Amino acid sequence: MKSADVVIIGAGMAGCISAKLLAAQGLQVILVDRFKQSPPVFRAEKLEKDQIDLLAKFDLLSQRRPLADPLGVNVNYNDGRITEHHDVEQYGIRYHDTINQLRQEVSKLVEYRVAKVESIVEDPEHPQSQIIHLADAEPLHAPLVIVASGYRSGLLKKRGVQYREDKDLASISYGFDIERPDQSPFDSNAYGYFLKPDKNGIDYITIFRIGETMRANVFTQLKSSDPRVKELKNNTYPALQKYFPDLEKLTDPFQLISKVEMFATYFYQMRTPELNGVVAIGDAYQSVSPTTGTGLSKVLNDVDVLCNVFVPRWFQNQSFDHKEINEFYQFAQKKEADTHSSRSWKWYADPSSRSGLVYRLKQNKGVQWLVQKLKLRKLRH
Repeated sequence: MKSADVVIIGAGMAGCISAKLLAAQGLQVILVDRFKQSPPVFRAEKLEKDQIDLLAKFDLLSQRRPLADPLGVNVNYNDGRITEHHDVEQYGIRYHDTINQLRQEVSKLVEYRVAKVESIVEDPEHPQSQIIHLADAEPLHAPLVIVASGYRSGLLKKRGVQYREDKDLASISYGFDIERPDQSPFDSNAYGYFLKPDKNGIDYITIFRIGETMRANVFTQLKSSDPRVKELKNNTYPALQKYFPDLEKLTDPFQLISKVEMFATYFYQMRTPELNGVVAIGDAYQSVSPTTGTGLSKVLNDVDVLCNVFVPRWFQNQSFDHKEINEFYQFAQKKEADTHSSRSWKWYADPSSRSGLVYRLKQNKGVQWLVQKLKLRKLRH
């Protein structure tokens, strides 16, 4: 069997960055994915400020694709008003282009295997080592396996891992390219149209530049049985005019120039397992609603905590038992990111949480200032 210090399953954002960080620590890493090149996939098309900061920390900001300046001015429509936000540090990306660039760079540092992983089993002769069985290839052997394959991992289920699910907490998002009928440039690189909280189910549309193309994303908390799901997919432009009636005031008329992609998910979180030498990160651990904009933040946070805090500790102590692994899942920084992501999802899914006196007080900047002052006073005493 081919041996390594760490085997990473899944060469998406989480897997590639983890491989780079761990290789820089002198660990021998094998990165495994079913595909040499990432196919086009609808996800993580805009980088937010906290995500940009983490990519810069990992020295990977220059790997985003296509390379472009920040979006700059963001023109928003909210509660009947159009406002401009200047110097917005956001980037539009094509996820698969970014991932393929990362794979190319990371393959210079680690061994990159194109293979399907069939199972992860504990080595009977070495209880804290794992055997990774591949289809049509020799097995791999490592004390630590990082599962970064996204969604709920079937590999983990084979090891008895269970997930806590809430299928009532669902989300469906749409993505498509647009242009003006005369192909003239848009007045801004970024737009946002936000519906009132009582418009339960459909949240907002965001339009932003990726390279030379304007991209539109529509975010909803609709369930698959809702008739609006097919309406937005099959009659997209009339549906946009219906649910975002002042959209053309914001952007001027436009037309769709690509197929409408759709991504559906529901909430799940991995129950803390008793697995020696196996750790899950990103969507393999917990799902995220794209509406919240926290998916990539949570992934990068997982990578940061795992690779810069826990993996060095585990190798220093040469201990990979489930108690050590589970400390990662309970680490304050990780739990905070996971909780923020799930609470944000619930906030969008339940309009009642965004109405009434409490919501209005939270929106009041003067009240926020007073609350912060009271918190500081409490800390001092």
